[in-house]
Amino acid sequence: MISNNKYSLLENVEQIKIKAQMLEQQAKMKEKLLQLNGGAQRNPEIGENVSNMLIDAIKAKLTILENISNKKK
Repeated sequence: MISNNKYSLLENVEQIKIKAQMLEQQAKMKEKLLQLNGGAQRNPEIGENVSNMLIDAIKAKLTILENISNKKK
């Protein structure tokens, strides 16, 4: 998405930041639900899903940093 030529780098970065924030919010909600339902040991699929959402959010943020770094070179 960050290499989308239709939008400027700043617009692409903003879109990725918004998506990363949405993933983090969804993960937090699922994490609360997970805690209410007995934790990750009782619901390993949900725990794994939460972890994957947080990993995806981190990857999105790393993509932003990587692309900004490459643009400065």
